[in-house]
Parts: sequence; structure tokens; C-alpha cells
Amino acid sequence: MPVCKHADTESKENRVMRTSLCLFAFAVAAAGCDRSSDDAARLEEARRIAREHIIVDTHIDAPWRLHEKLEDVSRRTESGDFDYPRARAGGLDAVFMSIYIPSEYEEEGGAAALADELIDMVDKLAADTPGKFSMAYSPDQVRSNFIAGR
Repeated sequence: MPVCKHADTESKENRVMRTSLCLFAFAVAAAGCDRSSDDAARLEEARRIAREHIIVDTHIDAPWRLHEKLEDVSRRTESGDFDYPRARAGGLDAVFMSIYIPSEYEEEGGAAALADELIDMVDKLAADTPGKFSMAYSPDQVRSNFIAGR
């Protein structure tokens, strides 16, 4: 599952990917309006779409959560909203690990050091679990990871 890092400018590829995701979401929502289809057929269609297209979550706060309470998110966890097994079961293919820094770190100092620590944690997660997580720095790398099943 690619972990994306922020780029300062949005490239044409990013705009295309964002537009594609919006169209995908619209198509899924529109498909849900057809009341004549049975639930099993709609579920299978949703699963087919999820297998064929990259599903991205652009805001995962796991680094801050793991800073507060270290857990192995490559396995199912008891707390939090994100771990690898639940993400894969839900069809999630790529995540953007947000580096959240509480405002008091800006006021009291230490924000840059904490941000660096959290970024290092994300890098280590990908390095320690290469069969589950991998870094991606561009849409092309996200696509390559998706095709490779990472």
C-alpha cells in the first residue's frame, strides 16, 4: 500500500488522478440510486470497480496515533481507525500518512523535530513491512505499487 508524500505543486497527473477519483465516486453513488438491482449484484459491481481502480485515502492520522501509543499497524489493532488488514478488506490501495502536529508544539517549540520523527516513523513502517507498505512520491509510483500488489 503506497504511502504518499506531499508535493509542493499539483502536477497534471495529480489533477487527472483527482478527477478520476471524483468521477469514480460519482459513478459509485449513481449506481446506488438504481433500486431495481439486488444488493448482491451491486456489491459484486463495487468489488469489481475496487479491484480495477486505485482507491486512495488522503488523510490518515496514524503517525500521530502511533506517536501517542505505538502499535503494529501492519496487523489488526485494537484501537484507532487504520490498520493494514482493515484497509485491505475495505479495498484501500494507497494512503497519505498525514503528519499532524498539535498547535502547542508550534507555540512551545519542537514542531519541526516532532514532524521529522513522524516522517521517520512512516519511512520505517514502509521499510519494515515491504510486503504491505511502500513509499510513493508520485502518481506513477502509486500506480506501479498498485500493479505490483503493494
